[in-house]
Amino acid sequence: MKFKNIEVHNVAELVDGHNGGASWLRFPKSVAEKFEGGKDAYNVARYGTGVELRFVINSGENATIRMRKFEDDDVNNAFQVFRGSIQGGWNDSVVDNCVGKEPKDFVIKRSVNLDALRKMRPNDGFSPEVVRFIFDRGRYELLDVIGDVRPPEKSEVPEKKILFYGSSITHGSNALDMSHSFASIIGSRLNYDVYNLGMAGHCRIEHETIDYVSSLEWNIAVIELGINVLDWEMEKVAERVDYVLENIAKKHSDKPIFMISPFYCDNDFLKGGVRSKPWRSTMEQRIRKANLPNVTYINGLDILDGPKYLCSDVLHPNIEGVQKIADDLFAIISREIKKYE
Repeated sequence: MKFKNIEVHNVAELVDGHNGGASWLRFPKSVAEKFEGGKDAYNVARYGTGVELRFVINSGENATIRMRKFEDDDVNNAFQVFRGSIQGGWNDSVVDNCVGKEPKDFVIKRSVNLDALRKMRPNDGFSPEVVRFIFDRGRYELLDVIGDVRPPEKSEVPEKKILFYGSSITHGSNALDMSHSFASIIGSRLNYDVYNLGMAGHCRIEHETIDYVSSLEWNIAVIELGINVLDWEMEKVAERVDYVLENIAKKHSDKPIFMISPFYCDNDFLKGGVRSKPWRSTMEQRIRKANLPNVTYINGLDILDGPKYLCSDVLHPNIEGVQKIADDLFAIISREIKKYE
């Protein structure tokens, strides 16, 4: 999507804001309106988590992005600035990166050390001329773009794309910032562009959601299922897993699909896995029965396996746990995709 000569990455639609600007939905409105989680799930689709503003400064010393919170709430709206795949310096990412309820101008200077930046990560697909605002959390309203800017060209971003769908753990919750989410780490290591369709609290595997994921263009898909709906009956689990297999895996039979069952969580630690174990077992059975060569089943316990990797809510991984998921999952993905090279 485009807003005043900048790209709004990882969104399906731009929608009207409250003050003449634009906000967004990460899923089409027609899909978001059918989320089983209702209004709360619809609001998660408006989150900035996983969304980026991308632009190149054509001329002049800087560009200005004017924005504000979409609504005044208690969420600390923050973002990080990257130059291509390279984390911005102190002035980019720390000094002035919080968005409040009042309109605020964020001035980004044009890189003056492009020759050095090009040598730092020369083969990762991102041009260091591409400025990236990577949103951590919150909902936003874009108000204006001031300066001579343009959206990135195809040659300035990675050619290949990896798509993630899952719970808040995939979405990036408790990863401290979005660039440290396991999805972002894996995309960076693979030199793939990342599309993160995580749904914090609301990964309910609706048919419409799966159809939308299937309709997008990507080279690899990572589907993490179950931790938001451990209370489902196993018949419903089987039906939803089968729908993913039929409408994503079979329709993209030439692409590697990675399906992850629930990570280690409070149900394992406090209740002996009374709900998480049947979920994992049913999911594995359905995938094994389908016997699709492009699908790799990953037991969530194989990449997050104990309480030391959880934060104090006894549900989400701590930052060490996030890193473990990234390391172990990257090893699996990098091994399997060699078959497609």
